Amino acid sequence: MTQYIISFLLISFTMSMIVLFVMSFNALSSKWFNARLRYAVWLVILVGLLIPFRPAIGGGFISVPLSTVGQDEAVVIQNNNQEEYQIIATANQSTSQNGLSIPPFTILVIIWASVALLIFAYHIWRYIRFTMLIRHWGNSILDESVLEIFHSVKKR
Repeated sequence: MTQYIISFLLISFTMSMIVLFVMSFNALSSKWFNARLRYAVWLVILVGLLIPFRPAIGGGFISVPLSTVGQDEAVVIQNNNQEEYQIIATANQSTSQNGLSIPPFTILVIIWASVALLIFAYHIWRYIRFTMLIRHWGNSILDESVLEIFHSVKKR
């Protein structure tokens, strides 16, 4: 599960950097590229943001196992002239020494999700306020000439 979250965060970070690059490029070169090309670029970025996982391409011909040095340490305990081997995770040791029961990565994910939910709730609240403002101050147009002008502009 942790691998999926790390992959999701890396893809989100990469896509954010691409968005910043495209935004700065659009600001500098809006005269050279037409709206259709800019629309296509933003459509590709949207698809990249909507699909949070990428297929593994180019896995290679030879698989090299990665070592887990530093993640686990072997401890030898001697009981009655017998050696027993125990593998103690260093992460468990550090959490028990600090008194934490939640891994730091989980705390970061919880903070990230909380901020995302707060931003989402803020935008929903702003949308509700905007619709209430329009309902309060908006008027229906009954004049046929204004409606005809509106529909002709809308067709163009």
